[in-house]
Amino acid sequence: MKFVADINIAQKVIKLLRKTGHNLVDIKKLNLTIPDVDIIKLASDEHRIILTHDKDFLGLSKFPKYQVGMIVIRLSVQNAEHHYLKLKEVLEKYSESVLLKSLTILKEDSIEIFKYPKE
Repeated sequence: MKFVADINIAQKVIKLLRKTGHNLVDIKKLNLTIPDVDIIKLASDEHRIILTHDKDFLGLSKFPKYQVGMIVIRLSVQNAEHHYLKLKEVLEKYSESVLLKSLTILKEDSIEIFKYPKE
């Protein structure tokens, strides 16, 4: 799958995802001050899923023009390997086509998928 990793995604998570064959754009390598709306535009233009811990994306996803695939990681255990294993569960359970058209909230005890309305 193709992802955009927000600046708050651990380097270890990015490396593990790449090692397992995923394509990631690391925002830390592009521009540390890039606005969230520009990250959304990049994801939309390149058909990528945003990986983030940033709750601001939850608010933006309410507006149709910002509805791109997003996985918002809201885990209480702050450990990169744990985050990777939880992400792996999501990626094994849901197809890329579903994740590209949904807001996914990843919690310790649940995976919440909110499919965007069809245009």
